[in-house]
Amino acid sequence: MVQRRLYGDQVRWFRTSVVVNNLGPEAVTTHRSLAEVRARHHTGISEWQRLRTHAVGEATLLLTRHS
Repeated sequence: MVQRRLYGDQVRWFRTSVVVNNLGPEAVTTHRSLAEVRARHHTGISEWQRLRTHAVGEATLLLTRHS
């Protein structure tokens, strides 16, 4: 329930987190630079950033309401 509140879309959060968490290993495995791998996953990274921004806003709201 907390993740749903923070991130809004748990499935999308999980999917984009997997992409972001595996950028380094993908670069090593494919012998590409991290910049190249990031460019290939630009859409997923942007979505992850959007969801993370939403989560920070929700967490801030929750913490300021209950402090």
